Amino acid sequence: MRHGEISSRRSLNGYRANVSEFTPVKVLLCEGDLLIFSSKLCHGICQNVSIDKVRMAQYISMMPAQEYNESLRDWRIRSWRERLAPERYSIHGDPREWEKTKYQTAELSELGEKLLGLASWNTSEEPRK
Repeated sequence: MRHGEISSRRSLNGYRANVSEFTPVKVLLCEGDLLIFSSKLCHGICQNVSIDKVRMAQYISMMPAQEYNESLRDWRIRSWRERLAPERYSIHGDPREWEKTKYQTAELSELGEKLLGLASWNTSEEPRK
């Protein structure tokens, strides 16, 4: 498949979204730029046609703490306090421990405390510090 061609292959689950009614918008980015968008936005990438350059991506996912899930909330708070990197099947953590050794614990705003789970969204509850 050449640059700009649309594949007729289907995804693993057999579903391919019909995007023919949408007009694509090219977002021109320069080296060092950061693009943030909602995953609900129809999006995709073109093939990297650079001869000697790498395209890198950082996927960031954010969701408010689930206040009712105490073990998950406690893990999130501990991870933030101790600067622990997540380790799961496809996430390899921080083997060099740079997060722990080179950086300070992030300072959180009032919103940050709520997103993490330190403070409740319900204003009548006391924060968990």
